[in-house]
Amino acid sequence: NFLNIILNDFLFLIPNYNNMNDSIIYDPICNDSVTRQTAFKVLTNYLNIVPNDIVKVIEFINDLIIRGSLPMRSNWEVMLSYDIKKSDINYLGLKNQGCTCYSNSFLQQLFMNINFRESVLLTPLLQQHRTTVSNLSNEELVGKKVLFEWRNHTWNEANILSYDPSTNKHEIEYVNIINRSIGSTERKIERFNAREFKRDIETGRVRVITHDMDLELKTITINNITLPTTVIKNLSDSDIAAYYVFEQLQRLFIYLKLSKKRYYDPKPLVDACKTLNMNFDVYHQNDAAEFCDQLLDRIELATKGKHTQINSWNDFIKSNIFGGNFLTQKLPQDCDLYQVNKLSCGHYLSSKYENFLKIECIIRNKEFLHDSLKELVQGELMDGENKIACEVCSQKKAAIRRTCIDNLPNTLVIHLKRFDLDFTTFETVKLNSRLEFPLKLNVYKYTKIGMENEEKKLNQITNENVSVNDDINDDMDESSVSDSNYNNITNNIQTNEVENEIVEPDPIDFEYDLQGVLVHSGVAQGGHYYSFIKDNNQWYRFDDDEVSLFSPDQIPYQCYGGPLSSFNIPIANNLHADDERSSNALMLFYTKVKPSTINLSIDL
Repeated sequence: NFLNIILNDFLFLIPNYNNMNDSIIYDPICNDSVTRQTAFKVLTNYLNIVPNDIVKVIEFINDLIIRGSLPMRSNWEVMLSYDIKKSDINYLGLKNQGCTCYSNSFLQQLFMNINFRESVLLTPLLQQHRTTVSNLSNEELVGKKVLFEWRNHTWNEANILSYDPSTNKHEIEYVNIINRSIGSTERKIERFNAREFKRDIETGRVRVITHDMDLELKTITINNITLPTTVIKNLSDSDIAAYYVFEQLQRLFIYLKLSKKRYYDPKPLVDACKTLNMNFDVYHQNDAAEFCDQLLDRIELATKGKHTQINSWNDFIKSNIFGGNFLTQKLPQDCDLYQVNKLSCGHYLSSKYENFLKIECIIRNKEFLHDSLKELVQGELMDGENKIACEVCSQKKAAIRRTCIDNLPNTLVIHLKRFDLDFTTFETVKLNSRLEFPLKLNVYKYTKIGMENEEKKLNQITNENVSVNDDINDDMDESSVSDSNYNNITNNIQTNEVENEIVEPDPIDFEYDLQGVLVHSGVAQGGHYYSFIKDNNQWYRFDDDEVSLFSPDQIPYQCYGGPLSSFNIPIANNLHADDERSSNALMLFYTKVKPSTINLSIDL
């Protein structure tokens, strides 16, 4: 028993399907160099006393080798490393696939948003929507009907007949394998591990067939060769793509949450993201903001509960994390109905709401983030031929059309539009001009209530209020207003007084803290992405597989951009003071100081 405890519990404890738990990480008791050296000394001293037990130790180690080598015989790109996380950093990096820093930097921002991470992990994914069976043990797979994806892009039906622990292989019966000698399909027995596949034939993607899957055997032609493939008729291509991406995102988040390695290889998720409608191949350089849009689009489709009846997107992600609302308003400039009672004005009633997950801000010729936000809500005067018709009085009137923020999200994502079109060359260029943004952001003056309160203050200052009777008798053209509207105006004087009352909300309801910055370094045609993220008042730099501590004092130099002369640093001999720093913020992530209540419990 002593030998078994030393080997199994203190030195070589291996997690299995029976001892895995989301809240507990099962490690050997001796999990650092000092304690492991001590355990090995104890084991050595024991063997000096009981030398015959060396045979048991050798048998144990040999068993470990066999268990590890069997699945790796046909498995390439296995990451074997003793490179564990640093003691002062509890986060993993992400391996760059060559040009995938754009996705790594954004995925780290998503993962570090705890509410989003837990929403993703709590969202159920049905077995028939998965393309891996890593959640099932070797024994649990026996008796299952499955679909294996082959490297020729076909899906082939098979039955898992048995499992042999001594070889770590399943006996698998393929149902529709084409036999070219007889020109038809036939059954074929293969032996390999269904959870680990054969590298030269299967891709590693496998679906468990369930009773509610409507399957159809079809043929496809690849390189002038006709091949059979099984398709799922009651699952659309867009659903298949969305579930593929979401499954790998869940897998990524689990590894980032539980692993003790220094970094994780997100290649399975990158492969899944081939289904995104990106401008370039996912393994090439892309725009991180575009990746944000496309990835969230797939997540929305996968989490709306089409097949599970659990709508995580509407109930959690959109309503409690990223989702906000714009309000597009039409404010007439010469409408008596609007002045007396806004709710009687057709222009005001025609306001429209639009959901947003991130805000895009123009930065050209801007020095501060507040300048960009101010332009976002500035509005445009529609006059002359562009006057807007009112549905109540049927008159075309000059009006200001503007957009303001109506509902604030708990996480505010701001996209700084540094990639712009040069109208001289019609090429995309990057704007490296300086744009300052605060660590604490108050957006009150860009919201509906903030802008309307400001207008009320201006009206009081200019003392433009006149009596309603004067408005009716002197200014109103009775030919343009019906009797019913005339009576409505005179009967709503008290309503107008209530509407003009200024109610100042609590400023903290509009306060945000800077939580993350996604940086692009380089030019429009290429460069590098990385992220700065704050957790528990400590900032970190996430640069692919490297995670390091970061000081917020460096944010101006690392993120603002602008000429080198604006920073109090030495300038290299090959640079000029007016050269602009090409490393600057592309996306900002702010979290609400006083967030809405979030309930992440899901009734399964």
